[in-house]
Amino acid sequence: MDLLIFVEKKSSRIEYIFNHIFNRVLGLSISYTNDVYEFQRTAIPKIEYSKKPFSDALFFHAGDLLFEDDIRTQNIIINHYNNVEVFFSCSNVNSCLPFDPFAASFYMLSRYEEYVSDEKDHLGRFPARSSLAYQNNFLDKVVVDYWILFIKEKINEKFPNLVLKNHTFKFFNTIDVDNAFAYSGKSFIRTVGALVKDFFRFDFKKITQKANYFSNKIKDPYDTYEYLLNVHDKYNLTTFFFFLLA
Repeated sequence: MDLLIFVEKKSSRIEYIFNHIFNRVLGLSISYTNDVYEFQRTAIPKIEYSKKPFSDALFFHAGDLLFEDDIRTQNIIINHYNNVEVFFSCSNVNSCLPFDPFAASFYMLSRYEEYVSDEKDHLGRFPARSSLAYQNNFLDKVVVDYWILFIKEKINEKFPNLVLKNHTFKFFNTIDVDNAFAYSGKSFIRTVGALVKDFFRFDFKKITQKANYFSNKIKDPYDTYEYLLNVHDKYNLTTFFFFLLA
């Protein structure tokens, strides 16, 4: 065991986010206690996640989210710490960070906001424009990783002899291909049937597109493979294509 964590009440949310941050990312073995006496007499590195500090351990102020057992709309106000967007801020001056990084990380990684929103796009998905990140201009920023670095920095300051993993990242480009081509390789009967359907739907745009394809004026609109492979080569990507072979 590398790190002891005091929590007044352990929950599945706490286990999920603490295991991700401390075990998976920072490479630490952790255990929990809600026994004040045990916590105070333990000599190993330890942190306290609670409302008020009672020891000289590294203290993180605990918000409410990780102790709740229901899903509700959260009151979120965006602030900044070290030029990074944060929320679930706290006013406890004893907290080593001015916000609850564990609750905020859980909110983002669990995609909590999608469970309290009824807004869907035409495919039944939660639209990015409705997200907290998009509306506050950090959709392209890996805020959770920044928050974990803030936690790591505080642990390094308090416990310089504790060895933390240097987490590395790899990017894998994946492309799902449900339909390899729009028109190429389709049987005559299937093509004629689709044209009849387009006609009765008054979808003359598709009819014109098909006519242009079969007269060799345009390439198949789904045939973007040359473009995709050029992007792959340009940026030296590791790419996986998944073809639906039904």
